[in-house]
Amino acid sequence: MGVTLRKRRIAHGRQSFYLDIYYSQGNRKTVPLEIYLEPGHSEENRRKQRLAQAICRQAQEDFEHQLHNYIPPQRRKADFLVFFDSIIETRRGSTADGYRRARKHVEKFTGSTSVPFSALTPEWVRGFRQYLLADAGLHQNSARMYFDKVKAVVKEAVEANILHKSPFRRKDSIPQLESETTFATREELEALAKTRCSDPEVKRAYFFSVATGLRKIDIRQLDRSQIRGNRIAKRIEKTDNFTYKPLSTMARALLGELPEEGPLFNLPYASRLDYIMRKWVKDAGIARRLTFHSARHTFATQLLEAGADLVTVSRLLDHTDIKNTQRYLHVVDSRKAAAINALPHFDVRFD
Repeated sequence: MGVTLRKRRIAHGRQSFYLDIYYSQGNRKTVPLEIYLEPGHSEENRRKQRLAQAICRQAQEDFEHQLHNYIPPQRRKADFLVFFDSIIETRRGSTADGYRRARKHVEKFTGSTSVPFSALTPEWVRGFRQYLLADAGLHQNSARMYFDKVKAVVKEAVEANILHKSPFRRKDSIPQLESETTFATREELEALAKTRCSDPEVKRAYFFSVATGLRKIDIRQLDRSQIRGNRIAKRIEKTDNFTYKPLSTMARALLGELPEEGPLFNLPYASRLDYIMRKWVKDAGIARRLTFHSARHTFATQLLEAGADLVTVSRLLDHTDIKNTQRYLHVVDSRKAAAINALPHFDVRFD
């Protein structure tokens, strides 16, 4: 077991350095250093050789620390919130926003802008969990989301050898509550289609979401370059996965004549959009609350009712876990039961 500095020959007479790391039971990992020796540059090559050797010595020291469950004091005293910031920088869009909110809750819980890693104990985790559930004024599913994001950052710290092991235990998790899936019925969609909306862009975007299942953030970011024939090719903001999504006749019609470049929708800011949605829904004679996100639920429900299988629906929704799609099955089952119960009843006599 240990770390060895090695070189391999590459094109044009160059050589590249890499670390060969041997673990127990024959496990092995190679780590390229992106340090290259160039032919005819002996002085520069000697400097690069010394740099590679220094990196190898540090890697060997880190390897031995990990082997003996030792974490240097300077790492244990490092600031968890500073490390948290470095993780946020690797996230994008709404995912990064979720991590930022989770970080703010850590600050509120501790009452400090500095949290040393040494403070992260099982007792700290239980206290933070209790704070999210009882003191932060959050819905349980929101508390679960922030708890899991902090847990994920701690896991990154373990992988970076800042912590020997995570203070989070399985029994400390926050269970997710089944939330109601609100979708628009066919009658409600017809009413909305016939009703004037104070901002036609909101109406167009809502029905585009009904036709594609795209989230609001992805509709905001949709631009001409992402429309390729009769499909959308774009990176989904929430999951950071690239997707190809076919466009139905209705979705293509809602796009209208495409510009040469630039965004395809011009939606108002969030609170304004919510206000427009509430007024539009009310004007359509719909008594219950329908949010913009209900369009995405409507898309999924219509697909399942039309006979699409769960895997197909999951892919069209860009779900990373099919469990997130299974909740729509309950909605479809209840609709089937309602349809059966609506059948006429006959008082059948046999005498």
